[in-house]
Amino acid sequence: MKLLYCIMLFVIMLLTGCGDQERAAEYKKDAGFIVKIESHGDKTVYKKVPNSDSRFESSGDTVQTLSAESIDKSNKLSTDFIKEHLSVDMTQAEVEGLIGQPDAKGVDAMNAIPTWRYDIVAKDGYKFEEQDSLLDSNVVDAVDINGLKKGDMTLQLFFSWKEERVSHFSGYYKEDGVVQEYRLFEDGTERVMTVSE
Repeated sequence: MKLLYCIMLFVIMLLTGCGDQERAAEYKKDAGFIVKIESHGDKTVYKKVPNSDSRFESSGDTVQTLSAESIDKSNKLSTDFIKEHLSVDMTQAEVEGLIGQPDAKGVDAMNAIPTWRYDIVAKDGYKFEEQDSLLDSNVVDAVDINGLKKGDMTLQLFFSWKEERVSHFSGYYKEDGVVQEYRLFEDGTERVMTVSE
């Protein structure tokens, strides 16, 4: 059932594209739920609403957003998905609405900037264990190079915040046998580089 839902969500994402520049909403039926697709310029947000909730369209009630767990964190959040749907200046609520709650909240090691970390694991039960010295200092920007190399971790994301908006973010993943870093800087510049072979 979970696999069917993930496939259906992927097809919906492919079919909706970027949409027009004005805010638009679209609804797709999905086994007792409606998947609401909202386009905000070049950003798309996916929300899951009970199909029986006829009040939603007119009242603006709070809805359950699709979390990373709903999309099956293990393999469905790809680097292409991240590059297409995440951008600098997104709010914390927009990031949570798109990919769910972070696995860790704290600061980066270099400048003590507020930072969130997402661990998208490939193996059930795998958990990135940070060094005790980092945990004591609330530092959350350590990269799980070994987990990525071994295939235990599929993708690791780090969001740095400035006034509760994304100032920049990075994603680490394994491609062609090497660990790569994708980074989106505050000015919108992108960089991809090898961090470990």
